[in-house]
Amino acid sequence: MTTFDRSDRLQQELPDILTAIAAPRMPDYVDDLLAQAAATRQRPRWTFPERWLPMGAIARQQPYVPSPAWRLFLAAALLLALAAAALLATAGSQQHVPPPFGPARNGAMLFGNGDIYIRDSIDGEARLVVGGPTFDFAAGFTRDGMRITFLRRVAGTEGSPDERLQAFIADTDGSNLAPLTAPLVAPDWFDFAPDNGSLVYIAGDPAKTQSLFVVNVGQPDEPRQIPTGNPPMSVTSPNFLAPTGDEIVFRGRTGSGATGRSGIFAIAPDGRAARAITRTDGNPDDGYQFPQPSPDGRYLAYTWWDRALNGLRINVLDLRTGKERILTDVGRSEGYATFSPDSKRIVFVNFLSDTYQVMVEPIDGSSPPLPMGPRYRQANNQSLGGTFSPDGNWVVVGDTASRETRLVDSTKGGNGTLLAWSAADLTGWQRLAP
Repeated sequence: MTTFDRSDRLQQELPDILTAIAAPRMPDYVDDLLAQAAATRQRPRWTFPERWLPMGAIARQQPYVPSPAWRLFLAAALLLALAAAALLATAGSQQHVPPPFGPARNGAMLFGNGDIYIRDSIDGEARLVVGGPTFDFAAGFTRDGMRITFLRRVAGTEGSPDERLQAFIADTDGSNLAPLTAPLVAPDWFDFAPDNGSLVYIAGDPAKTQSLFVVNVGQPDEPRQIPTGNPPMSVTSPNFLAPTGDEIVFRGRTGSGATGRSGIFAIAPDGRAARAITRTDGNPDDGYQFPQPSPDGRYLAYTWWDRALNGLRINVLDLRTGKERILTDVGRSEGYATFSPDSKRIVFVNFLSDTYQVMVEPIDGSSPPLPMGPRYRQANNQSLGGTFSPDGNWVVVGDTASRETRLVDSTKGGNGTLLAWSAADLTGWQRLAP
């Protein structure tokens, strides 16, 4: 028998030996919070969806450890010592990562507006991740939870024509900081490919034309503009379509006024096979707003301005069957929906004259909308948003006018828990492997 034979046999028998000397660990998950606020028209750059910029809490384990016999401990110690070299050679430092779409375990949370901090849990200490004289915000995680992203103001003042924002990526402790993009005009949306290998984003003057770009994440190079027609459409809200990421879904607009049109389109990252997935009869200013695909890739939610209602409504399109439904009841003005990790519910904003409120509703209409947090008074240039935790059990509500962040049970609703340490600046919720 060779040394490798002994190593293989040991690796096969080791799990049974360890099971005999210790009871299975029973994790006690502490669900924490955080996520970036969902979109409103006033602050589009706060609309980063949970799917790529989230935030949350570490799931802690509280294991039960029995007192096994000393002989078993000794046997296990000897076996572990013999197996160490083989295990290190074969296993290395492998880390399990969550799937790019669907429910995941809640991880750490990122927050801050100027400097960026991280918390392993709601009650944990805040640690500075990115600080200094720069102004950094909108922090989140890559899909695999291994790195963080954020925006940095590198020129101008907030909302001014000369403002320039640049996207950066770093390790979760802030090290190995690197730019993802050059300084950009109004980059109010970007999304990672399922394998985190590339990034799609838009940039350009919203009053004119916003263009679609793709850049390599692992080895950043010159961004490549994706052609969207001739003349090119103005693009908003691009997202990779699950589960493969073979297409990017976005809202496209051509022209303005009476001659302009809008619709929702899908295009391959290399610019091939562009296609319309809705009608292209929308008003250029308010038709087919905020398209968001579900994590399972089956549905698409978008917001429509109903001129007869003089309010917003939410439509859900089944991408498999082509059937479409209006989720908003007559008389309600609701919009800017994103999906739960399991694709069965949406979180959105209900507009109530001079107040608004975050709501959750099943997409099959099996139960009425459930309020998440209190009603907040609407204010100019401010926004209210909600997002699901990676496991779908919680909704984080953030209101920039009152500077409040609340964590609400997604199945019970109510006012939830007010997080005194967050001023509506929680924007990243880490996804961990189940």
